[in-house]
Amino acid sequence: MRKSFLIATTLFVISGHSIYAQDSLRNSLALVPQYLFVQGFRLDYERKLLNPKNTIIVVSYFYKGITSDSNILGEFRDDHLTGYGLELHFNHIIINDFNGRADYYVSAGTGFKHYKITYDGFGWEPYIENGLQLLRQVEVEQYLKINRFELIFLMGDKHYFNERIFIDMYLGVAILFPSFNESQKNGRDYRSRFIDYGSEGVSLRLGLKIGAILN
Repeated sequence: MRKSFLIATTLFVISGHSIYAQDSLRNSLALVPQYLFVQGFRLDYERKLLNPKNTIIVVSYFYKGITSDSNILGEFRDDHLTGYGLELHFNHIIINDFNGRADYYVSAGTGFKHYKITYDGFGWEPYIENGLQLLRQVEVEQYLKINRFELIFLMGDKHYFNERIFIDMYLGVAILFPSFNESQKNGRDYRSRFIDYGSEGVSLRLGLKIGAILN
């Protein structure tokens, strides 16, 4: 009888550690692969607060690569993109299901992004001919700079495969407030589609994170 009790107690402790280990593991990192399609890299750092149902997430973005826009003729041109961004989210777990293997949460956050897009364009250069100062058109590098503030509201579903690995699927909206600084008026758009770097207003936000618990 005592032997059976000890075996049952041991199994209970092992099972309990496996199921609820994530409650004591407070830090995690996650990647969001879909940003690679827009020349970006996103890394999330999440930390649980004193209340285990609450977490904060610091989101960092880096952008570098070749991107495209269309002119009034519908032509596409390769432009050079660099950028960065930072977000801060507050998450609250509303349901913990499947014996601690899934968290359903709501989230609110704010963020800022900066993009710089450079491209080959035309400008005017002064020169002197026969004593007169004239202007001629030359090819010069043009730029479009975008600063964008964001308010973000999400709901998500985080599933734990084991004590370390999880995926996080989220869906929500972002309210976007961009401002523009451009060297050539109407040289580039980048604001017509909801996925554009300079999009404005209410935009859909959805994605999939792949993460690992650190400690």
